[in-house]
Amino acid sequence: MRCPLVCHLLFFLPAWTLEALAADPSAREMCYHSCQISLEPPRFNDTDPASPRFAQSCLSRMKSVSLYLCLEVYCRGEYQTEGLSSLNRTCLDNALPPLPPFDIIVNYTDDVISGLRYLQRDEAVYTTILGEVVVPSERLFNLSYRTQVITTAPSRSDGQPRG
Repeated sequence: MRCPLVCHLLFFLPAWTLEALAADPSAREMCYHSCQISLEPPRFNDTDPASPRFAQSCLSRMKSVSLYLCLEVYCRGEYQTEGLSSLNRTCLDNALPPLPPFDIIVNYTDDVISGLRYLQRDEAVYTTILGEVVVPSERLFNLSYRTQVITTAPSRSDGQPRG
């Protein structure tokens, strides 16, 4: 069976993702959301397990650092922090502490980041409890990105997705 054109395009996603991010504001937003989606299911053990999921995004320092590192690794450029203002507003609107400043990751060099645990696809589930800062693996990040591309693609008049 031959791979349709979309297979070939998805294979080359990492090569064109940064170009797409630079050219398209919606792609930049998708990069942020890809990091958020990748890190949403696991719970970090520096928060109360009884706290609501959205609150854990505001309360967990490990989750914030993991999110920031994901943005640093996959969403380089001045648009890294675009999506964080909405999350920070959600924190403040719910009487939760604000997110830490983005420069909290200033001491995470490329060498340090490469030595961190990379969260794999099979670990990105609600039963995973993390006790450390992580970075989504490239495969997990790309899966989150492609999921958004597919779910946000405009439909043709016959109801089928384009592509």
